[in-house]
Amino acid sequence: MVQSGSPGSATAAPAVLASLEPLQLYALLHVYLVTHRPSRLHPGRCAMCRVPWPCPKVRLAARLRDGF
Repeated sequence: MVQSGSPGSATAAPAVLASLEPLQLYALLHVYLVTHRPSRLHPGRCAMCRVPWPCPKVRLAARLRDGF
C-alpha cells in the first residue's frame, strides 16, 4: 500500500513539479535580461525589439526578478 505523499504516490509528482517552477521562471527571466540588452548598432535601443532602452520586456523581467 502506498501512503499519500510518499515518493511513489500520485500526489508526490505535483509537489516536485511545483518546486521546479520557480527555477524555470528564474531561468526564463535570465534569458530575457540577456537577450534584451542595449544595442551596439542602435544606441539607446533594445538589441532584440529595437524600442527605446529599457524595453517593456526588460522592465517586466526586472520587476519579476526583484520579486524573488
